[in-house]
Amino acid sequence: MEPDEWTINTVHDLLPTFTDTLKIGSVQLKKDDIKTLLDNDADINDLIINVHLLIIASTAPFHKRVLAVESHTISDIIENKLKNIRTSWLDYDIILCPINQKHHWYLMIIDLEQHLFIQFDSLPAHDIPRRQNLERLIHILNTQYYLKYDTNIDFRTAWALSDPSEDFDLCQNDVHSCGVHLLIQAKAYTNRERHKPIPQDKINLYRHQIAEDILQKAEPKSDDSISD
Repeated sequence: MEPDEWTINTVHDLLPTFTDTLKIGSVQLKKDDIKTLLDNDADINDLIINVHLLIIASTAPFHKRVLAVESHTISDIIENKLKNIRTSWLDYDIILCPINQKHHWYLMIIDLEQHLFIQFDSLPAHDIPRRQNLERLIHILNTQYYLKYDTNIDFRTAWALSDPSEDFDLCQNDVHSCGVHLLIQAKAYTNRERHKPIPQDKINLYRHQIAEDILQKAEPKSDDSISD
C-alpha cells in the first residue's frame, strides 16, 4: 500500500520535538540526516539506510528472523577485506544486504527459507560488478555453513537467483532515489508483499514515510512536556 498523505504532516509535527541528535538502538542520527532524507534532490546516506533496515528487521511479521547487515560490513565483504563475520547468518530466515558502489545503492536479499537470492537494483544499467558482489556474499554464507556442517551448500541445484530489477516498472526515474527504492523493496519483501513500482510523483511521499518510521522509533524527545 502507498503511504498516506498524512505522513507528511506527521513528520513535520514530529521532527521539531527532537534535539539535534536522534538515537535508534545503538545508532545515532543528526536531524540534518532526516532533512537530507526529505530532500528529493539529495542522496540517502548510510546511516539512514542502516537505521531503516534495522527497523524493518526488528518489526518483521510472521515471526521471521531478519538480519539487516550494516552497509560498511557489506562493503568490507565485497571489497575482500572481511572473510568472516561474528554473526551467524544461518540463524536467520532473511538477510538484508545494502550495497553502495559508485554513489549508487542496491539491495541483495538472502532468503534462507526459500533458498533464494533476490537482487534488486532500481538502476540495472549502472556499471556495478553485481556478479562478483554476489559471489563474495555467497562465500560468507558457504563458509559459515561449512564450519557448522562440514560440507558445502549445493548452490547449483538447491538455490536460485531472482532479479526483479528486470521489470522496467521498478526502475527509478531520477538520480537520487536509489536509497528510497532499496528501503521500500526491502520492507515489501520482508512483509511478503510484491515488489512495488514507486511513481516519480510519489518519491517525496515515500521519503516522508521512511522518515516517519525512523522518528516513531527514535528517542529522546527534546521536551517531555510536549503533549501526546
